[in-house]
Amino acid sequence: MMASSISMLNGLTNHLVTLLRPASHSGLIQATRESWKTLQRQSESQLRESCQRTRDRVRRLGVDDLTAKVDGLALMAEALRRVRGVSMYDVQLHAACVLAQGGIAEMQTGEGKTFSCAPPAFLHALLGRGVHVATTNAYLAERDHELLSPVFRLLGVNASLLPEKAGNEEKRKAYQCDVTYGTGSEFGFDYLRDQLSLRAQTQQKMGQSLLSRLKGDMEPALMQRGLYYSIIDEADNVMLDDAVSPLVLSEAGQGEAADRLVYHAATDAVNHLREGRDYTVTGTKKTHRLTEEGNARVQVLGSDLPVELFRRTWMEYISVALRASQMRRDVDYIVDGQNKVQIVDGSTGRIFEDRTWRDGLHQAVESKEGLEISNEKGTMAQITRQRFGRLYQRLAGTTGTAQGCEREFREVYRLSVHTIPLRTPSQREIWPTRSFESQEAKWAAIAASVADLHATGRPVLVGTNSIRDSKCLAALFQEHGIEYQLLNGIQDADEASIVAAAGRYGAVMIATSLAGRGTDIKLEPEVRSLGGLHVIVAQCNESSRVDRQLVGRCGRQGDPGTAQSFLSAQDELLENHAPWLSEFIKRHTDETGECTVDVSAQIRRIQRLVERNAFARRAAMFRRDVKNSTAN
Repeated sequence: MMASSISMLNGLTNHLVTLLRPASHSGLIQATRESWKTLQRQSESQLRESCQRTRDRVRRLGVDDLTAKVDGLALMAEALRRVRGVSMYDVQLHAACVLAQGGIAEMQTGEGKTFSCAPPAFLHALLGRGVHVATTNAYLAERDHELLSPVFRLLGVNASLLPEKAGNEEKRKAYQCDVTYGTGSEFGFDYLRDQLSLRAQTQQKMGQSLLSRLKGDMEPALMQRGLYYSIIDEADNVMLDDAVSPLVLSEAGQGEAADRLVYHAATDAVNHLREGRDYTVTGTKKTHRLTEEGNARVQVLGSDLPVELFRRTWMEYISVALRASQMRRDVDYIVDGQNKVQIVDGSTGRIFEDRTWRDGLHQAVESKEGLEISNEKGTMAQITRQRFGRLYQRLAGTTGTAQGCEREFREVYRLSVHTIPLRTPSQREIWPTRSFESQEAKWAAIAASVADLHATGRPVLVGTNSIRDSKCLAALFQEHGIEYQLLNGIQDADEASIVAAAGRYGAVMIATSLAGRGTDIKLEPEVRSLGGLHVIVAQCNESSRVDRQLVGRCGRQGDPGTAQSFLSAQDELLENHAPWLSEFIKRHTDETGECTVDVSAQIRRIQRLVERNAFARRAAMFRRDVKNSTAN
């Protein structure tokens, strides 16, 4: 019976594979489904035998062998069905095929990206070289590991969670597993730590390594066993948005900074300066330039400071103090309960607990806020995310918003983008964009719109770009008597449960633009009949992808839903990149302060321009990194 079943499976798979072309995803999906049907009739022992047979074939012929690929994907599809009760749809298998071959699968929110990543991870894990599944934050890594590790275990594959802030030995054990879940940043930092270990070994004196071995001393073992294959969840966020700054491994300084008095003096000096008279601010990056009068003024203010306190020139302290003076609390950073400055991601609103600005800027912000001045961290090693991603022999990613980024994925990461069709037609409706002459008029219009929808029982999710703006809206909602949930930008299990409840009758939520990435929002039955979840984009982001991610919270998997964008002439997108459009809006407003002309097409053009400029900056940084690494 068992031999007959195995023989039939072999014959069926081989017959189907002969009909396939390597690039035919539809053929792969069909063949996977046929193989999956046969696996469903197998016992657990038979399933393990099929898994071992596929493992042997992968190690003999590689993951690109069509029979191995079909059987590997089918085995994980069957394991998901048995362990989690999940039957994969064709669109999920389509995405799995793209990821297995190495590409970007653009899969809309709510279509099941987490499950689509499991079959290719299993297929490549059979090779025994280790698979890294990278997420945007620790919560998502822990969630996905907990969800899928029992599924891998059924097929004899072990999965681990990469611990953060753990010792080398604990991390080494995680990397020895077949599949390792962790954040994209932590994989990169561990690579840098291994490179430091290798550098230390090469810098030993001649014969020292041999003497150490003769004494029985063990050479430091590396944590990672190589960079073979990685699947990056939310690929646009990890590979593009986060790629504006390199991964920097720093050596933390202890205690308070020795030059703290200089920072305080620079802050005090800047507080005596006046824009226009003493300095000018130019460009969208807020570049400061001292006038002759301003330069003379600060030179006098810093003349009495002891020279031994300085770690850099006085003018460098003034420069970072000027930059800090323009940075905004609850927008660019927050001050937590321990009186520590924490950076806020400008594109997502997420709070980075372990990141600091470099070159004295972090200390200048601490001085501005009247906090203890921390010691600067010394750079030990760094790498751009682009170059780190290219170190993998195989790379793949999934996201709901890859459209418009095809060129960057192709030129930088050598990956093609494949759009996965929706499983069911979308019922999402996009309402016309509303624009206003002032922030106050915009906030009032949003509050009125939410009040009207809330009165009907429809749930509403409002996405803002900053904590400060979230607080402004919260105050207005209180005035209107609207009960709401306010999220703080740190994604964890509590936030996920709050976001998941956003589809309940009468729910109102204010959150950062990317709140709940990876969280499934289920609609209550009565909410469907009311029109589903309504999403409000309270501020158009510099990247249209961020706006599309927020809109993607509604109308998922064929559910009804609506979305609408609001903007004002005072929004940063317009003030920094299109002041001409700000003036246009102000000239075409009615008595309520609302613009009577649709400017959504102009907004899209501005966003495309900003995105192209951001791509150029990332590309330049990547080229410098490659050049420096080659020189070293």
